[in-house]
Amino acid sequence: MKKILIVSKLPIWSMQKNRGSKSIQQTLVGYAKNGYEVHYLTSSNASSCDIDDAVITVQNFRLPLKNLKSDRRLIKLLILKLQVVFFYIFGIINTLKYAKLIEPDVLYGFEVHGAFVTSITSRILNIPNINRFMGTILANKLDSGLNRILYFDHFLGLKARARMRIMTNDGTKGDEVLKRLNSYDSNTLFLLNGVDVKSLDGYPSADDIRNSFGISKDKIVFLTVSR
Repeated sequence: MKKILIVSKLPIWSMQKNRGSKSIQQTLVGYAKNGYEVHYLTSSNASSCDIDDAVITVQNFRLPLKNLKSDRRLIKLLILKLQVVFFYIFGIINTLKYAKLIEPDVLYGFEVHGAFVTSITSRILNIPNINRFMGTILANKLDSGLNRILYFDHFLGLKARARMRIMTNDGTKGDEVLKRLNSYDSNTLFLLNGVDVKSLDGYPSADDIRNSFGISKDKIVFLTVSR
């Protein structure tokens, strides 16, 4: 069985049933249900979990000053960026240690912080890596030198070396940002999040729903969806 080691700063709670981000959860489930032994390395407190009957092995590592907080805006920003640097250092060390233990076939950097870590460790270990992004915040921040300092982790993550990059087409212009950063090539995928149509089996038809609310077919219906 092939093994994939996914590295991310994103916490495990976001993957559990009926919680958090489905795009994270279903990525892990998809690999697990398609013949991969899935390992998730994170700096959040976690243990192994069962998601949609797919077993994910979770390994966590501690970061210094993780609980350090401040109400002052500047100090808060400095703490956040210092924690990012700690994640880089301890993430690289722990990825190398854990990879030596499980011998993965693929490294997968989930979001900008994990992407930077796997770009470094994949070269050391000579293992192919995939970097996955759920959009970006950099679309209106590319032309400022100050932003390149304030958001250095986002720039580093999107520019990080990878055998393949996957950018979610979520309206944040991720493809344009990658092109501006010279990170968009033939191995880059720009994809919409999918929908598991099987999950819709058994739902009533549009006509049935209209009838249940007493809405005639000639009426225009506006539907908004948010979270």
